Amino acid sequence: MPNEDALLEAAAISVADLHQSHILFILSQFDLVVTTFVLLGPKKTTLAKSAHATFEMSSANKLTKCAACGKCNDGQKNCEECKLDQALKDYWKDRPQPSDEALFETPPPADECLICMHSIDTWGFVEEGQSWYMPCCGKSIRETCHLDVMMEDNSSLSPCVFCRTPIPRSNKARLEMAEKRMKKYDDADAIYFIAECYQSGTFEVQKDYKKATRLYFRAHLKGCRVATEKIGSAYLQGEGVDCNFVIGMKWFTLAAVEGSLLARRALSEWEMSAGNTCRAMKHLLIAASAGHDESLQDLMQGYK
Repeated sequence: MPNEDALLEAAAISVADLHQSHILFILSQFDLVVTTFVLLGPKKTTLAKSAHATFEMSSANKLTKCAACGKCNDGQKNCEECKLDQALKDYWKDRPQPSDEALFETPPPADECLICMHSIDTWGFVEEGQSWYMPCCGKSIRETCHLDVMMEDNSSLSPCVFCRTPIPRSNKARLEMAEKRMKKYDDADAIYFIAECYQSGTFEVQKDYKKATRLYFRAHLKGCRVATEKIGSAYLQGEGVDCNFVIGMKWFTLAAVEGSLLARRALSEWEMSAGNTCRAMKHLLIAASAGHDESLQDLMQGYK
């Protein structure tokens, strides 16, 4: 919206060529003050319409407050964050839990590194076997493969092995690239990457479990399989949501159906503690067949 000085300057220039001019009134609404000039003379119509159009645009775009959290939004009843929170709470309200038939079917293959073709057990930042997200093109590789590339290239800007875009080694710069990709493409992997940053407090952001869980849910809705397991962990540990074991296990069951080997191993431990040895061994057998080493060790221990 033009400020008052700009309007005064525009009016002064127009008045110089007119015989009569008057400043009529000041319009105000919700503490937004717009000075409107109505000029009497040959050029009065254009400037008056411009001033009124400015005021009408300001009134139409005035911010309202979200009914749920009290924060300002763009005139809608609830902001996007509150809509996601409510959708997460209502997710299992009318949705059936996956059946045993679906649970014990052969799961889809695990994600593979596009360089070494080994499976990526989990996504994260620290443990060997986890993935390294490329915020330029949205692809992921194993952490070990990324370290090999870093050792070969000692420059401050390591090019992406896929699109050759220079990727800064600064954590803050990488996070900014991921945020731009999330806003531009609504990319599920970018959303998941940023969620992990908020969950762990890495990449120079402050820990925020509620925001992390909200982003995990958003990534899940976009088809990110590993985000499903993270939501289950959030419910089991009470991070960002109210602690709820039943809801957490529903999310873990859904994650196992989608192919999460960690979620399947967690289900085997829960079934074992409940005395359901047969079901627990089935979970371990499926996870071990998919290449999960820890599940294989548990399976061998169970047969001793």
